Amino acid sequence: MKILISLLLFLTIISCATNSNNMYIGKVNNDYITQQEYMLALKNKYESYNLKHGYSPTNAEMSQFKQEVWEQLIETKFLNQSYEKYQITATNAEAYDSLLINVPKEFSESDKFIVDGKFNQEIYEKSLRTNSPYELNWAIDFYRDIHIPYQKLKKRINKYISVSEKEIKQEFVNRQRRALINLIEINDDIFDDLTVTPSERRKYYEDNLNNYIVPAEVAYNYVKIFVPTSKTDLEYAKTRIDSIKKELDYGIDFSYMAERCSDSFTAAAGGTIGYVQIDSLNTIAKKALAKVKEGEYTKPFLYKDNWIIYMPERKYSNLIKMKEIVIKPKLSATTRDKALNRILDFRNLALEVGLKTAALEFDYEVVSVDGLNLQNTMIEGLGNAASLIMRTIDMKPGEITEPLFIEKRNSYAIFEIVKAQRNGYKNFTDVQESIDNILISEMKNIAVKEESQRLVKIGNYDKLIKEARKSNHKIHDETSVDYSSADFPNDVVRKILSAGKSSGVVKEPVEIKGKTFVIAVKSIEEDIVLDYEKEKYGIRDDLLKEKKLSYFEDWMADQIKKTKVKDWRPEQLLQ
Repeated sequence: MKILISLLLFLTIISCATNSNNMYIGKVNNDYITQQEYMLALKNKYESYNLKHGYSPTNAEMSQFKQEVWEQLIETKFLNQSYEKYQITATNAEAYDSLLINVPKEFSESDKFIVDGKFNQEIYEKSLRTNSPYELNWAIDFYRDIHIPYQKLKKRINKYISVSEKEIKQEFVNRQRRALINLIEINDDIFDDLTVTPSERRKYYEDNLNNYIVPAEVAYNYVKIFVPTSKTDLEYAKTRIDSIKKELDYGIDFSYMAERCSDSFTAAAGGTIGYVQIDSLNTIAKKALAKVKEGEYTKPFLYKDNWIIYMPERKYSNLIKMKEIVIKPKLSATTRDKALNRILDFRNLALEVGLKTAALEFDYEVVSVDGLNLQNTMIEGLGNAASLIMRTIDMKPGEITEPLFIEKRNSYAIFEIVKAQRNGYKNFTDVQESIDNILISEMKNIAVKEESQRLVKIGNYDKLIKEARKSNHKIHDETSVDYSSADFPNDVVRKILSAGKSSGVVKEPVEIKGKTFVIAVKSIEEDIVLDYEKEKYGIRDDLLKEKKLSYFEDWMADQIKKTKVKDWRPEQLLQ
């Protein structure tokens, strides 16, 4: 019920927003944030969540989404202002080259581009260039509009990284220091008496309901009935291709006609197929292409009910680069109606005796499919069934759908419901133990942090060791640490060696391999034997390299903090 109310409120807000699209609800420096762009971003996030999970976000998650969307809009405005300030732009060519030279893992490891166990560069390049066989225009758009400008800004800002003389001198001294320390490992076993109250347990369950979803699921028996094209449908396709041929003869551009008329996926690229191996073409296509030169187009030819015109751009011994126009016969309303009469007879019988029995009478094949939900929507031979799942989720087992026409496959399909179950939630009593474990772990983490901070404040080495022993923490054996120590991360080594000769403790706890430690410093000795003037430039370069790892992100966070942000969102947008 809570989720339903949240959804209704959300849709009401969306509806209200459409009546005040130009209303400003915020400002980032001199750029305004409109209610329209805020609500659109929130709607996209909501729908993305719904599509991914198959259910609506909880109230708590919606509140989190609102804050995330707000912060993302602020960051986007700031970045766009920075691109303008530093005159940063990117082109399609840059995006294409970047994707070609540094292939993202999402593509290099995708099954789409893996052939015989290896990444197929040719298919990938063709998809980038022609948007087929796989659509990659979105990747070029993303690189041009977001990725490349961001990387250019990062490179520009990183030029301002600097290291002070003080930092270099401190690092110079650290590299010639040796510290004798004891690691004090915070013993979280001393917090084993932590308990969870019934109200805390219940609140966690209600705030995190989506962690306990029993997902929706449907299963079907179905028949697919192919509807063959009629003689009239084929004749109409022939009329269309002849008309296109006349337009080409009049001098109309081939790419223009392909984009405007072709039924192939290559239409969006002006009919461009790219390079293909001549040996892979059918005999009819080979004969048609053999009769024309580069830049000429073939006569229309028929192949598997499709009318085709090719135009070769470059010819080699076994490679040919060309464009195409493909006209596929489409079922007329008359053809569909004739087929539908028999299909409706079949459905009426199925309503009386069941789908499988009726299929035997009509000699149709019955296919079973189960485990479908909004994360798994594909039915082999039919395609994406997301809309079907949503339409049938409340139907009862044994009910039969109306005939559904699948245009891409010239087929009708009729489904019998085997299972239709909406998502629900695990019983609260069944998950109490796991909730207790989660909450106790969180409470332990807080207690460990507070305890480590208490010990750090002691400051004196002897008092710290004494208190750690008294509090039953594990005191590790004395360890010698210098600049070359490989037992600790670099940042921990630097904290130890920068602690000072008589500090007695590193000023803040450290995390090492998931454990929390306080570092007691017994002594620090230094033996300055190196020449500072000779060493300082190498030290500076090392420090610059380290700073570069996080400098831009730190700069971004700092600049956004300094950005003048006005939040005028009305109360109903925050609830």
